[in-house]
Amino acid sequence: ESVLSVIDQNGEETLLKIPQPTDLSTRMATATICQRTAQLNIPIAVDTIDNSVGKAYAGKPNRMVVVGTEGRIVFATDPSPRGTDARRLRTWLAENLTDNSS
Repeated sequence: ESVLSVIDQNGEETLLKIPQPTDLSTRMATATICQRTAQLNIPIAVDTIDNSVGKAYAGKPNRMVVVGTEGRIVFATDPSPRGTDARRLRTWLAENLTDNSS
């Protein structure tokens, strides 16, 4: 369980106790709160309640993974403390993604 400062549905900052979810609907609701609080305007993925994706792809202690549009991993950092090197991920994204918004 965690207590976090979050943005509620009315756009107000509030403290919220977030329990460890025991069902998928609670996990999805928590993800929605985190997405709103972090102001993420991108789709987010939520693992199943049994953490099957996390168990299959997680690195210890952390790892960054990019999943392509066909559902395949196209970039993954090493499963180590260096696996959270945001600069390496940013460089990969700059070199491999194109802006299709224009």
